[in-house]
Amino acid sequence: GRERHLMILGANGLLGDCSLPTSAHYGVSALASSEVHLLALPASDFLEALQMHPELAQQHRQLSSRRFGVLLQYRYKHLRP
Repeated sequence: GRERHLMILGANGLLGDCSLPTSAHYGVSALASSEVHLLALPASDFLEALQMHPELAQQHRQLSSRRFGVLLQYRYKHLRP
């Protein structure tokens, strides 16, 4: 498909977590405009951290909600006649 710029992630950004609830493949890519320190971990470890740390789970829900809003705005804007 066509390349789309949907959002800019800043410090402590999170990428690739959208497929966790379904275990489906969710292809994402990113391009860094500055130095990046990347942490990759298995889905099971991330989900366990969400269960063990309610404040982390709350932050993740808020981030997911904002991200979903951005995607809805993009889709609405590009599908309108």
